[in-house]
Amino acid sequence: MDTIYVFIVIIILSVSFSIIKRLIRSYRLQQLLFALQEKNIGLFQKLVNSKINLILFPKYNLEYLRLNGYILEKNSEMIEEQFKVLNQYVLSKEQRKDLLLKKLTYYTTIKSEKAMETLKMISDFKDTDFLNKAQEIYAKLNS
Repeated sequence: MDTIYVFIVIIILSVSFSIIKRLIRSYRLQQLLFALQEKNIGLFQKLVNSKINLILFPKYNLEYLRLNGYILEKNSEMIEEQFKVLNQYVLSKEQRKDLLLKKLTYYTTIKSEKAMETLKMISDFKDTDFLNKAQEIYAKLNS
């Protein structure tokens, strides 16, 4: 009978931990997005570099958030470094597409030759909808 109580307590603690972690993650993400929206770079850097984020978020997501912060700062050196960091991850097809669109948008905005290289990578996907979307972004930002 005692083992049943221990088992129930363990389940309750596990569920409680999961719920608390989810609430904290949601709150932290709201803080990060608010700092980005408000262009509060100091607050954003403080929040994104907090050690608790290693528990709350997957590493790739943190690196992607850092990329957004560097883009906001217009820190071209760190943006390039962050693209290299993000390319080292094994990504899902959707994550890879999202990252390529982010690169295309950035490179087109700064009028870099790398925009055409990125378009080539996008065409390698053999996804016409994705390619059309990328070409629209490129055309819109180049007009």
